[in-house]
Amino acid sequence: MPEYCPEQLEDEALAWLVRSTSGAMTAEQAVQLAAWLQQSPAHQEAFDATRQLWEGLGELRGRPMLNDAGPAIGKPANIPRRPVRKSCLMGLATAASVLLCTFLLYANPDFWQAWQAQYRTQVGGQQTVVLADGSTVYLNTATALDSSFSNSQRWMTLIAGEAEFIVSKDHVRPFVVDVDGYEITALGTDFVVKKQDQGFTVTLLESAVRVSLPQSPGFTPIVVKAGQLWSATTAALTKINPDNAAAWRKHRLIFESEPLANVVAEINRYRNGYVLLGNPYLSGLKVSGVFNIDHLDALLNVINKTLPVKSVVLTGRYVVLY
Repeated sequence: MPEYCPEQLEDEALAWLVRSTSGAMTAEQAVQLAAWLQQSPAHQEAFDATRQLWEGLGELRGRPMLNDAGPAIGKPANIPRRPVRKSCLMGLATAASVLLCTFLLYANPDFWQAWQAQYRTQVGGQQTVVLADGSTVYLNTATALDSSFSNSQRWMTLIAGEAEFIVSKDHVRPFVVDVDGYEITALGTDFVVKKQDQGFTVTLLESAVRVSLPQSPGFTPIVVKAGQLWSATTAALTKINPDNAAAWRKHRLIFESEPLANVVAEINRYRNGYVLLGNPYLSGLKVSGVFNIDHLDALLNVINKTLPVKSVVLTGRYVVLY
């Protein structure tokens, strides 16, 4: 009988459990799961061990805070169980954390492209890159970026995350940042591009950029100037405080009456683990203050103390606010 790597089986079991609890598992995937389970007793054992720990979160499933949250903690497909040896539970003490990470991996279609990017940072990391033309790029947390220079253009592709571009002048070669098919052409020096789950934003610290969408003839190019932010989601221009926009360069997050949902989203960009806003009715609560990116648990403590919010901690890294 072939030997199977326990770590690989655990990873595969976690991935299958996420699929089977998502509510979107297809008939073909169900057949594939059944075949995977039949490969060996170790496969079934790894799946049952993972499911046992997942279902051990019953305390959270019973709380109203998760009734409208997603992804919901559900029951996997009706798959026969086998007794689980204690040895198989070793190494799964943080399976709840890994389950959420696995879900995010499968939900992110840019994962593999980001993993192979020319420049990339980990969660909570930052990096400074000096390009061949003398331009400087500051990569924020969880950012992936590719570059391509030729005699006629300077081309950057922001795959994920956030970056500040300080562009060296070159009248022969335009400096263009591509994000989801949009082209952001520098007309000056200093701007920030931030890609989010839904769209992206362009923030101008100095001079201006032109945003275009070549594959959409109906899109009218727009010029974004210093002190302005343009959102691809809303197609709206808003005034901003440039100092706040690049505060992350100084390891600071600045919030001015920011909705809690947005604050939680920002925390998740910098913090290893995941903060889940379990009660959607808390989303609009306002948060203000200046916080250190390197000490985000202090921000969570401020939220607990100043807002009508409680929390449950999973394995020390995962926090549910309710």
